[in-house]
Amino acid sequence: SSLVNYFLKHLFSRPRPYLADDVANTELRFDTFHWLSTNPDFHGFPSGHSTAVFSIAWIIANLSIPPRARYAVLLVAFLVALSRVALGKHFFADIFAGAAIGVLFSQLILDLHRWFKRRSF
Repeated sequence: SSLVNYFLKHLFSRPRPYLADDVANTELRFDTFHWLSTNPDFHGFPSGHSTAVFSIAWIIANLSIPPRARYAVLLVAFLVALSRVALGKHFFADIFAGAAIGVLFSQLILDLHRWFKRRSF
């Protein structure tokens, strides 16, 4: 998931909120992207922190742990992602995309693990 995140950050090169003139009108506008920029201030989409924390949280939540612990782990992941918005480092769309990438790739790994576990090589 980190490699996909890295690729997308460089592809979209979206500026971070502290660089946006009008944050409220910048959230979902594609004309604010600086395609293929090498400037790290333009690598806000998707959120790397959200990708990483949701990747780990999704794997942990799918282990054999009590349901309350699952919710707690996912809540911590959500709070970490939300902190990135509160600190002005990301837009909500950035953390949503990062979380989605983290969950999707972690679920892929879990599914592959289960598939290999069922097969005897």
